Amino acid sequence: MLAQDTAPVSGHVAHPSHYADPLVQKVIDTAETQIGTPYKWGTNKLRGDSTFDCSNFTQYVYQTAVGYRFSSGSKNQGDLNQYRDWGVYYNIRDIKAGDLLFFSTSNSGGKVGHVGIALEDGTLKIIHTYSPKVPLGEYDYTNNKWWTSHFLYARRPLNHVRAASTPSTPVQSPPAAPVTDSPGSAVASAPSGATDRVTPVKGWVSVRSAPSTLAPRVAVLHLGESAERLATVNDWWYKVRLSDGTVGYLTSSPRYVQTQ
Repeated sequence: MLAQDTAPVSGHVAHPSHYADPLVQKVIDTAETQIGTPYKWGTNKLRGDSTFDCSNFTQYVYQTAVGYRFSSGSKNQGDLNQYRDWGVYYNIRDIKAGDLLFFSTSNSGGKVGHVGIALEDGTLKIIHTYSPKVPLGEYDYTNNKWWTSHFLYARRPLNHVRAASTPSTPVQSPPAAPVTDSPGSAVASAPSGATDRVTPVKGWVSVRSAPSTLAPRVAVLHLGESAERLATVNDWWYKVRLSDGTVGYLTSSPRYVQTQ
């Protein structure tokens, strides 16, 4: 159980309207589109529900804003043995906009029981949802004794997103070769009878809108998931279709993926 808010239910508090980091801007802008959404525990808006609980909201925002999918559940998101590249920041002054903020609750025994998204560096300005009585909105808990005493730490999923967006080897950043699906183009369709599934070797790989690491990420393919290989593009990329119908491009490097 969480303390009742004294902030107005209108859902907005003063915070930067423009962020220097475009990834932070995407996260906050996406979060704000959901202000007023009703709360329901155990819901999943990514599967078509019209409500959120706290961790499905954070999951939805990152999946929608930057294509980064992680598990639901505030305990899972706050588990320091998972997503280690997110880091952990115990001091409020170290919070950055876009961070996930973790709190204990009245019945969580001092452990993680709630999560929201930071709106501003170095404060407890947060956008979150936690109760059917309090719609999803923005609140300032910087001087609120209950919330400051229950704050545990912040974690930064954008650490992972930024690292994944940085090419690690030249082979993953192909030149601007022509890419079409017409005969004689740089795209070769998978031959009949060839292996037609692609899966990550470990962790996950980005699926992009074009065969370049500079192209926007449209999805993420996780370890244990597979995609249909539609074509091979030059020596660096596969054109694939994900299980939800998304079509994009991922690296063909055996360092990162394997065919099945």
